[in-house]
Amino acid sequence: MSRLAKDRIGSIGIGLGIVVIIARLVASPSIVATPQAITNYGVITGLIFSIAMFAALSTFGYFSKKIRTQAFSSAATIGDFLKEKVTTFDYKFFLGIIVILSIQGLLIQMMLITSLLDLIVNIPIKLLFFFLFSFLILTVILYGNKVVNILAQWQICLLFAVIIIYPVYLLIQKGIEPIYKGVRLYHPYLLIMFRDDSFFFLIVSFLIVCGYIFLNPALWQRCYQLRADKVRRAFVYSSFIGSVIPISFICIYLLVFYQGGFIVLSSISKVLIQSSAPFLLSLLFLGATAALTATLSSDLFSILSLIKKNIFQDYTFSKKKQIYSTIFLLIFFIMTTYFIYKGYSPTFLDVFFFTGIIQVAMLPQLILIICHKGRIKESLASGTLFGIIAGYAIYTPFGPLSSIIIAFCCSFLSIVYFFLRRKNKMRLLLKTQKTPFS
Repeated sequence: MSRLAKDRIGSIGIGLGIVVIIARLVASPSIVATPQAITNYGVITGLIFSIAMFAALSTFGYFSKKIRTQAFSSAATIGDFLKEKVTTFDYKFFLGIIVILSIQGLLIQMMLITSLLDLIVNIPIKLLFFFLFSFLILTVILYGNKVVNILAQWQICLLFAVIIIYPVYLLIQKGIEPIYKGVRLYHPYLLIMFRDDSFFFLIVSFLIVCGYIFLNPALWQRCYQLRADKVRRAFVYSSFIGSVIPISFICIYLLVFYQGGFIVLSSISKVLIQSSAPFLLSLLFLGATAALTATLSSDLFSILSLIKKNIFQDYTFSKKKQIYSTIFLLIFFIMTTYFIYKGYSPTFLDVFFFTGIIQVAMLPQLILIICHKGRIKESLASGTLFGIIAGYAIYTPFGPLSSIIIAFCCSFLSIVYFFLRRKNKMRLLLKTQKTPFS
């Protein structure tokens, strides 16, 4: 389990830093939800997700400098940072939500890659799921973060080769005009560039992606591993590169949409695979596998490190028991979430909005924690809980976009109340000091 210990703070330069950051974002919820989002909001979705990715990652890059200037001697995870900054109850509350959201995201990526492999190589999903999870567990535990970073370099190179070569090759082969006419004939609604809710969707996407990035344990580990003078630039440069990925995926999906109508969204992936030449199919398979395994290995390492360092550190377990306990807890949460998804069968866009309520509700509190100097003695968990409850209360009657905005506004109002209450306490304290004793 010593392999799960943190890397030396500041051990990664800007070049490798950009690679490992992009490796964490190539299978983010905004990219995974792209096919469903295209059918709901049109091709403008690619531009919206691209802007949201750029703005959210740049925002985290700005705050990353503040995180590093407050770097504590043993800080290596988001849990270490929270433990030094908030009350014990808030620490456990926020850490529990972060672990659950991380495991849920890990499961979605595993379901996505096993479904893709099932379409290409026709192997049962359950068998693929088992072998993939076992392989990742063994790789991360036996070889640690160093191997994860080395693999990420090759995986990201392969991914960008795919998202550049695949659409360019097909656009040259088939021509742009036939593709445009096919999309306009079969799916004219996709070409509506500006809808009534486009700007609203952009704001919501930015908030969700921002919440996802700020609550991501892997990105916090990268923040601590990067050199202090390079951390902000690494995240800003990554935002430029990462913003290209959603647009590239939109181009790939348009190459499928122009071929005809679709009854169910799942048939899009089948048509994409069936219509690809053997060379392109191999390229697509390698690129998709590289993208998803890069994110999976990065996620899995960060979750295992977070559980080991911030959940089991108060218990006198031996290293062997820590390994078994961590794996057991991870498997338990993954299997529980798996059966929940099997029962409700939500789309990736539904999951994007549904979990986004929690991420957006925690965002104002986390930014306050980062910006505040010293330890916050007041409890912030009630504000987050208020935002989560308010968001889910109006999710069904008003829709996901309104629920995200309401969750953020309620959480933000709790921050305003926090400052007003603190200001009032300071005023009363000053008044008491000025009053002479009788």
